[in-house]
Amino acid sequence: RTLTFAERISVVHKRPDSQDRKGETVMDESVQALLRDRKQLFADVTRGIKPARVPTLSNVWSWKVFDAGYNLTQALYDYDKMADAVYQFQRKYNFDANFDIGGRNPVQVLNQFEAEIYHLDEAGESISFVDRDMLSGPEDMQRMAERGYFRSAIEDILPAKYNLKDTDDAIDRLVKAAKAYSDFMSFLSKVQTNLTERFGVPSLAYARYDLPMELVFSGGLRGIRSFSIDMRRNGAVLEELMERIREETEPSFIQKISTFPADSSRVLYPARVTLLAHTVMNQKQFARFCWPQLKRYADLLEARDLTGVIMTEGKIGHLTEFFQQLPKDRFILLIENDDPAELRRQLPNLTIAGGYPRELLATGTKEACVDKIKELLDTVAYDGRWIYSQNKMVSFRNDVKAENLLAVSEYLQLHGTY
Repeated sequence: RTLTFAERISVVHKRPDSQDRKGETVMDESVQALLRDRKQLFADVTRGIKPARVPTLSNVWSWKVFDAGYNLTQALYDYDKMADAVYQFQRKYNFDANFDIGGRNPVQVLNQFEAEIYHLDEAGESISFVDRDMLSGPEDMQRMAERGYFRSAIEDILPAKYNLKDTDDAIDRLVKAAKAYSDFMSFLSKVQTNLTERFGVPSLAYARYDLPMELVFSGGLRGIRSFSIDMRRNGAVLEELMERIREETEPSFIQKISTFPADSSRVLYPARVTLLAHTVMNQKQFARFCWPQLKRYADLLEARDLTGVIMTEGKIGHLTEFFQQLPKDRFILLIENDDPAELRRQLPNLTIAGGYPRELLATGTKEACVDKIKELLDTVAYDGRWIYSQNKMVSFRNDVKAENLLAVSEYLQLHGTY
């Protein structure tokens, strides 16, 4: 049976896990039940089975740091404080799953290269990725396509772009970055384990499929302006580069999803993918440079009877003809600026996540925020194919009011049925 609201709240406020005689953590039975409940909710909503209630997925990122009473520097450079912010957020708002658990900006890893990869503005309470071209033009793109993605990154990009002395210096910094990355991943693993064993919250995805297009675009090989020019002027070499990247990066993804335990109760989806570059593409460009890669991701999962997550930014209304081709009952689509009710009509093959206006959470009254969730339950969640989430990433202090976010979360936990 589905846990009641009172049971879910009691789990959240329980003391930390007990230990057995060997000192190993023992999950409370109520936590195990909540974990199974949440796993089933997301499995059903994705497969087209009306779940017992509306699943909730947090699209809250850096905002949780401010809500916990920390600033960005404190949280980004002290993993204990970041972890505390995550736990405070989960205890307070009780989402079924989270896109972010404190891992969005690995500044301690990238700082090993002594370059401004992230710009941290403490006064403005923001952090941003510095848009730059690691590859200067089509000649550099062709060189990487011929020499290889990983080899070129170490031997060409790192020394040239970060003022390193030579390849040995690049390797030395990579070793230091690898240690920092190991610490970072250990922190994330500990946070997710605690979320699962103390709060009954499963991990969103087991693996991430990096579209070669996104590694070129948002991965920093070519900046926004240069990538837009490349699609028009350097299409052939761009395609060649992306194919070389796919050849080198895809095998590790295939290995991960091939070993995904089908009965895992700790992970909701075997894989997720992020679409950012489509915001600078028209339909023709999307068809050429993005769709084959997205279709490849879908085919890899369908061949193994797995489900997945697709996260988008901006609007995708002009691209629905492509998303209509994705296999039915296999993907959730996190949307941003599109009308969720309209997309539900256009994409009956997919489960929609998101659509709740972040702007209303920032400026509206609690009553108005609750009225909006009632509206979405009627207009979007009518067939059991909707997951509550914010329509934009919640990052800045004023992106939402805590009391509004809490009011909507509590209403859904009490009344969020289809």
